Amino acid sequence: MCNFKLIGARYFNKGVIAANSKVKISMNSARDTSGHGTHTSSTVAGNYVSGASLAMLKEDPKAITSFVEMKKGVVVSSSAGNEGPDLGTLHNGIPRLLTAAASTIDCTFGTLILGNGQTIIGWTLFPANALVENLPLIYNRIISACNSVKLLSKVATKGIIVCDSEPDPNLMFKQMRLVNKTCLLGAVFTYNSPLLNEIGSVSSPTIVISAKDTPPVIKYAKSHNKKLTATIKFQQTFVGIKPTPAVNFNSSRGPSPSYHVVLKPSIMAPGSNVLAAYVPTEPTAKIDTNVMFSSGYKLLSGTSMACPHAFGVAALLKAAHPQWSAAAIRSALVTTASPLDNTQNPIRDYGYPSQYASPLAIGAGQMDPNTALDPAFYSKKTRPIVHKFRRTVTNVGSGTATYRAKVTQPKGSVVIVSPERLAFRYKNEKLSYDVVIKYSKYNKENISFEDLVWIEDGGEHSVRSSIVVAPSGIV
Repeated sequence: MCNFKLIGARYFNKGVIAANSKVKISMNSARDTSGHGTHTSSTVAGNYVSGASLAMLKEDPKAITSFVEMKKGVVVSSSAGNEGPDLGTLHNGIPRLLTAAASTIDCTFGTLILGNGQTIIGWTLFPANALVENLPLIYNRIISACNSVKLLSKVATKGIIVCDSEPDPNLMFKQMRLVNKTCLLGAVFTYNSPLLNEIGSVSSPTIVISAKDTPPVIKYAKSHNKKLTATIKFQQTFVGIKPTPAVNFNSSRGPSPSYHVVLKPSIMAPGSNVLAAYVPTEPTAKIDTNVMFSSGYKLLSGTSMACPHAFGVAALLKAAHPQWSAAAIRSALVTTASPLDNTQNPIRDYGYPSQYASPLAIGAGQMDPNTALDPAFYSKKTRPIVHKFRRTVTNVGSGTATYRAKVTQPKGSVVIVSPERLAFRYKNEKLSYDVVIKYSKYNKENISFEDLVWIEDGGEHSVRSSIVVAPSGIV
């Protein structure tokens, strides 16, 4: 059903043809044949909203294009790329772009229910409500290695097999392929990593559980009870999963190889298992190896899914504040982004599970649409001179307000803010401040980060900017 938001669609392929006259163009049209464009467009367009419209361009963003669009008041959002977790893998590092990293979402799917009543929330995207109920639960030290089709075939019709945990995710995916090939009634996999929600779809009636939930399952399966059973429930959704968000494993990390003076990515937005529209001519799920399903919707992950979330919020800000420039909207999103997850701890980096995420992975943090609506003031960048940065800020609060700078010094660095106090007398007044960063020569692996926060006297507003000190040799 059309909601009349898509007001234009254009394609640009003359440059591609000029560069390679033998290239095969699948369709001289803006029509989507792969599903990617449909998915991202429907994410940013959302549901029915009176007066909202969207124009999509099927092209690669260029610096000059984004600059012209920004001068015309158009916010340009781009994806950071999916080549992480290594540093310096980010593309679309153009300073004036709003570059989005991808984060996890606080939901998961499916449960494992033991015969003793214990319920374990796991992860399964098996595309059918299969009847895997009250089947024998099997754990055998030899068979549960799940590395042999011959051994797995012996229990293929006998129940649900519990596979041993593998420290290497690639070995777990190998277990999944062998289980699928054997056509088991059901199986339970263990993932020794927080990345359950980045596993993707499965094509057999199986479920993946976290390593911390595995011991009671194995203990139950090895007990002497003669009626050891289990049930796998599919097509269930659970929200409020903690900790969330975290930065996706493959979300590209900064700094930008093309322009490392400006912190990239800009912000982080939902980009893991995002459900949005999809072309019905392409499969969206499968059972076994040959049963394909199509649908008008699909779950996809990546920074391409994060980008339209960021742009959609930018559109909402423009509707709420039509007088704001593209730079003002970008600043409001960046300075109000949160560096904390839903447990109020620093956001974690799933590329390096033992570490908290740095601004080179998440930018300023997870975007916060509600806070961005009332950011207190926004900043405008000017060209940095050596290691001195000047920012001009505009008061978008209700009127008189005073803010004081609170700096957390990056390790091995000295950060000086001048002035340390900004006193606005009226709405839309502009004031400037300087940030001087002094640091010793760093080794390639030494990266430190903290922040500068302007806190309103006796008020509810705070405006945060990330500070990253990194050697130029990392890109």
